[in-house]
Amino acid sequence: MNGASVYVGGFSYELGELEYAVEDLEEIKEFPEKVSRLKSSGFSRYRTSKLSVLDLAGKSINKLFSKVDIAPESIDAVIFATSSIGVNNHLSHRFLCDFLLEHGLHNAYPLMSSLSFCGNLMPAFKKGYNYILSGEYKHILLIVADIVSEEFGRIAPPDLAVGSDAAASCLLSVNPEVGFEISDIHESVNSQAGLYDPARDFPRYVKAVSDGIRSVANKTLVATASPSQSVTRVFTNNYNEQTCKSYLRLLGLHQDKIDLSNISRFGHAGAADICINICDYLENHEQGDEESFLLLSSGPFMWGSALIRPVKTPALSS
Repeated sequence: MNGASVYVGGFSYELGELEYAVEDLEEIKEFPEKVSRLKSSGFSRYRTSKLSVLDLAGKSINKLFSKVDIAPESIDAVIFATSSIGVNNHLSHRFLCDFLLEHGLHNAYPLMSSLSFCGNLMPAFKKGYNYILSGEYKHILLIVADIVSEEFGRIAPPDLAVGSDAAASCLLSVNPEVGFEISDIHESVNSQAGLYDPARDFPRYVKAVSDGIRSVANKTLVATASPSQSVTRVFTNNYNEQTCKSYLRLLGLHQDKIDLSNISRFGHAGAADICINICDYLENHEQGDEESFLLLSSGPFMWGSALIRPVKTPALSS
């Protein structure tokens, strides 16, 4: 499929059904200074779910199939981007079979992306992109879903985020009618940065993240011959407001190119943030042909970026 294009659309999501105020979070409610810092950084509410990660994912993909003109049985593969599914904790082959059959995914080969944690979206995105370019598959369902483990808590240090349970989904396809063309995808990693303790070695941690974000975004912009000023919107993980704004400063972009309202609405939904933010943007704004969306994912020591653009509507002949 040399010269072929890959398209993405159908962005949908489901938040955890239980909503709480940040100050009610058990692990910080006895520490008013910490609560105050989180609230001043933009956090207000968070979501939890009593559902399994597969049940939450199912609610998201039901919404997706109401938006796209591709039937579930036409899906060739489904990629789960998650840190909450494993052989020992949430998944057996029977549960997986039940999930696929319940949602009409009879022909979908199950695949996984899980080692980039909050950055799981972009490796899954690239995996699906490459499968379609190769001609192996035509339609791939991408599911990004996580349930926060109470063992590890909902606060990402050092007050970087308040975690929520959520699932999101999108469709990668050969069909341009799904909405956006994927222009390019890049990844970057710095394993040494994963050993830095943000609470004790904040300067080195910040430098590593800054270098990673700048490097991966510039690779995508250079590869697509897109000057940074051509980017109309930036979508990234819902870390605190200061962190998100710093990403734009690194790339020389104005801060009006990012919407941070979901930080207060539900906090950080892991790798699902980007799909959720795109979905909300599309539901609340008219889409122009000249838009260019830069997607930036950030895990603990790995980063990813992609550029997507709306498929241009053919001009009407006179």
